[in-house]
Amino acid sequence: MPASAVTPAAAILVLLLATGLVACGPSDSAAGPAGTAASRETLDRCALLSDEEVSAAIGAHHGGHAGDLERPSVWGGEGCRWTAVAVLEITGYGNWSDAIDLAVFDKSREPWYRAQAEGEPVDGLGAGALYDESTGELWFECGDGRFCAIKAHTASGDGRQQLAQGLAKLVQGRMSRR
Repeated sequence: MPASAVTPAAAILVLLLATGLVACGPSDSAAGPAGTAASRETLDRCALLSDEEVSAAIGAHHGGHAGDLERPSVWGGEGCRWTAVAVLEITGYGNWSDAIDLAVFDKSREPWYRAQAEGEPVDGLGAGALYDESTGELWFECGDGRFCAIKAHTASGDGRQQLAQGLAKLVQGRMSRR
C-alpha cells in the first residue's frame, strides 16, 4: 500500500485522536469549566478577615487557608478556613479545635447555595440573612452583589451567633468597598 493511501479506519482513528488531544488541552473559552469567569476569579477570601479578628474569635490559629484536599474547608475553593491551635478534649466526641469558615460563593453557583441556606431571619445583615443555630451557619448578602456564608465551629454554643454576625459585618464592609 502506498504511503499516501489512508484507509477509512485509519482516518477515523486519526480524527478521534486529534479531537481527544484538543479536548484535553487548556481552554481559553468561557464556555468550558477551565475558562469560566468564576474559575478565573482572583478574590482572596482569606484576606477578608485579619489574623487579629480571627484570633479574637477563636484564639491563636493556624492562619487562613483556602480549601484543598489536605486541609478541607466546608465550601472548598469558595471558602477559607481558620482552625484554632488549641485542642479541647470533649467527652464522647474526642478532640476538638474551634474553626471559622468563610465562603464568598462564585456567581455561577450562587443559586444553588441560596437554595441550601436554612435558618431563622437575622436582623442587621440585610434582607434574607439567615442563621442556622444547629449548624452555626450564617447566610447573608455580603456586598459587591455576592452571597456569602460564615460557619462558626465552636465547642460552646454560647455566643456563636453573635460571633458569626460580627465577622459577617466585617466581611460585608470589605466586600462593599471592592
